[in-house]
Amino acid sequence: MYTGGKLILVIADSSLDLDIISIFLKKENYVVHAHLSVTFDFITFAKNSPDLIIIDIDIEKTYAKDLCKYLKNQSSIREIPILCINALKDSQAVTRALEFGCDDFVTKPINPTELMIRIKTQLGIVLK
Repeated sequence: MYTGGKLILVIADSSLDLDIISIFLKKENYVVHAHLSVTFDFITFAKNSPDLIIIDIDIEKTYAKDLCKYLKNQSSIREIPILCINALKDSQAVTRALEFGCDDFVTKPINPTELMIRIKTQLGIVLK
């Protein structure tokens, strides 16, 4: 399926997770920029308006909370949807992620079909 070359920025705390997510996205023809850590380049890139940001880091860590809050507090990028991926399955973890600024949440192990549906929903792509 052609996605119109939508640009997705991915940050993960594991190179394996980063590779897996990137493979799923590239199979759907998304343009992927993947990063293992938030660096100056990541922040600069985020300000260049990707269509979606995927964060695959432990949402319980202060780093993840601060990142979500930072992204949602920047006027130039606050409208960019954030999809969080995490191994935590309890409803409180999902609630906290949403409170920190995530627009949607996917649990691990990642179901590729669910991930693509949630991405397309966040991007406003009509599902057929």
